[in-house]
Amino acid sequence: MARRWLLEVDLGGRIRRWCSGSSDVTTGGFVWRAAIADLSLSRPSEEAFSVSFDLPDDTDWGGLLAVGVVLEERLGTLYRWTEGQAFATADVWATGRARNVQAGEASDGLAFVLAMDAAADSDTLLIPQSRIDLTTMAPDPVNHVRADSDGIVYPVVIGYPGHHPDVGTPWNVVPVVIRNQQYAPTTGDTEILFSEGECDAAAVLVSNAEAGHDTMTFAPTTKTDDLGALITVGTFTGAGETAPGDTTTVSYWAGYQEDTTYGGGILDPYGPGVLKGAGQAIRWAMRRSAGRLRFDHGDFDRFVGWFDAYRIDTYCNDQDLKGWAWVRDVVLPMLPHRLVQTGRGLSVRPLVWACSTTHSVMVLEQGRNVDRDGRSRRWDPGAPPANEVTVEYRQNRGGGRFLSRRTLTAQYERPSRLLFAAGVDSRVYPHPLAVASQRAYSAAGTDGIYPVTLQLPHVWHDETAELVAATILQARALPHQRLTYTGQDAAIETLYRGDVVTLIDAEMSYTAGVAAIVDDVRVGGAAPEADLIVPHPLVRGA
Repeated sequence: MARRWLLEVDLGGRIRRWCSGSSDVTTGGFVWRAAIADLSLSRPSEEAFSVSFDLPDDTDWGGLLAVGVVLEERLGTLYRWTEGQAFATADVWATGRARNVQAGEASDGLAFVLAMDAAADSDTLLIPQSRIDLTTMAPDPVNHVRADSDGIVYPVVIGYPGHHPDVGTPWNVVPVVIRNQQYAPTTGDTEILFSEGECDAAAVLVSNAEAGHDTMTFAPTTKTDDLGALITVGTFTGAGETAPGDTTTVSYWAGYQEDTTYGGGILDPYGPGVLKGAGQAIRWAMRRSAGRLRFDHGDFDRFVGWFDAYRIDTYCNDQDLKGWAWVRDVVLPMLPHRLVQTGRGLSVRPLVWACSTTHSVMVLEQGRNVDRDGRSRRWDPGAPPANEVTVEYRQNRGGGRFLSRRTLTAQYERPSRLLFAAGVDSRVYPHPLAVASQRAYSAAGTDGIYPVTLQLPHVWHDETAELVAATILQARALPHQRLTYTGQDAAIETLYRGDVVTLIDAEMSYTAGVAAIVDDVRVGGAAPEADLIVPHPLVRGA
């Protein structure tokens, strides 16, 4: 049966519907007018996409614009539908907004692009009202907001920044800058702000930046500011030794230890415990500040637990920060992921290099439901090989040195130098993928070693640092195969980038079925196509 594109857009408060093909169709109880040229599209899988439409529609669009009807930024949906089937079976291909709308006389028709841009559409601030000023902390006869604290945005603490299991003193591992909000010159009492929200911390370690980093332990308490926002604070209860330095100017640093004595950052408002997993962090940011961006929370929530294997320990205090920008720039660089447009909005899905057929969503068999286009070729990761991976993490206060390092290597070496007396370069065991990769490249006549160093400023967790390094090895140490298949039916049109399928192709020796990752899906030609990545056997067995 013929496959059609169906497009519906809310223009001027009225839903307009068009379809591809030479004739109108009726489905879903509506008539879809034949006006769309056949489109050849890849599955939208980036943070921005656009599809252009030039519709020979006889509506007087110019006249509607002249009387103030709004056409720009109206929501639209593009469907992929099999003629003769129920509308409910249509695949929602993309959802976006009508932009760059061009209209004239009725004979000119209508032109626009259906587009989504996560960076532009995520227009709601992550922490919009959280700043120290007269509306949030008005002075009184005793307490005063410190002059250089006026206008400071509340930090939001996530996870356990400052945690280092091998260091007994906190001052050299604490990244969170905090300033005292209020001081009483007579008594020396000083209140300092730890975080917006409620921190799950029995105690917070604090150092004085202007007194040789003398360390103190605070039992934090929660209170509300003058606008009713919940905050976590600590209070010096006297002058002198308790609060060394000039309390009107001194700065402090805080650190959070992951144990029962101390504790961490804010509680996860959407789940139990401290907000610390990368999946929790994405969910928190997008539920808090998606704005106009259509984010598919239902789709992403299925993968929160998977992403939580990667821990994030950080803070944010930028009042101009938007949720998607924070997710894109802080969280995603440490994760193996694929962005997908589900049709209900943008989502983030795992990219599972060590996949197996147990992850499969579909079986593709050469000669039965797909046909291979040509031979296999090596998949290009867009970066050079990497078979010796070093990650530097636990960034010291002020964005300076990194306190810890891990290296996954194929070579046995004795532990080398300390990193600023706060962690080791632990090149003490071989990694099987690195061993295989270095041998393979040596056999090819090269030196066999391709090192790469990655800095992780928002990671304080040893296991996460090693997991990031291992993920880079899975992606880049050994060659993966890339194959293209044409579907004999429309089934592969429903696949998304990052999906795992079971591939059976006797000519490629995949007789029992091998796990493959979907890299791209294209439709609109004579038959749909899918590009697959078959990970190296050692990676699949990792």
